[in-house]
Amino acid sequence: MHRRSVELDSATRELRVVDEVTSSGPHRCRLAYHLGPRIAADLDGRWARLRWTHRGRDQTAVLELPGELVWHAHRGDVDPPLGWYSAGFGRKEPAVTLVGSGFVEPGAGAISTLLYFGS
Repeated sequence: MHRRSVELDSATRELRVVDEVTSSGPHRCRLAYHLGPRIAADLDGRWARLRWTHRGRDQTAVLELPGELVWHAHRGDVDPPLGWYSAGFGRKEPAVTLVGSGFVEPGAGAISTLLYFGS
C-alpha cells in the first residue's frame, strides 16, 4: 500500500511530501515528479534546482529528493515516452519529469522537500 501526505510550512516556504510504502519486505518502487513546461530543472544526484519566470520575474526553488532512490531527469523522451506536457487533446510539449527508482523498506518514508526561494 502507498500513502502520501503533503505539508506546507508557509513561514519557511517549505513543502514536504512524504510517501510511505507498507509491504511485507523491501519493495521496488518508482516515484515521478512531472514539472510544468516552463520549469527548467538541473538534477544533481538527489537535488533538483528549479527555475522559471512568473510575471516577468525569475523564480527559483530546490527540490530535495529521497536519497533511497536513483534519480534521472527526462525531457521530451520518446522511448519510453517521458517528459511531456499536454494542455489539451493532440497537443504536447516537452517538460521535465524527474523519476526515482529503487527499493524502500516496509514502513519507511521517502521524503521530498521543496524549498521555494522566490525571485
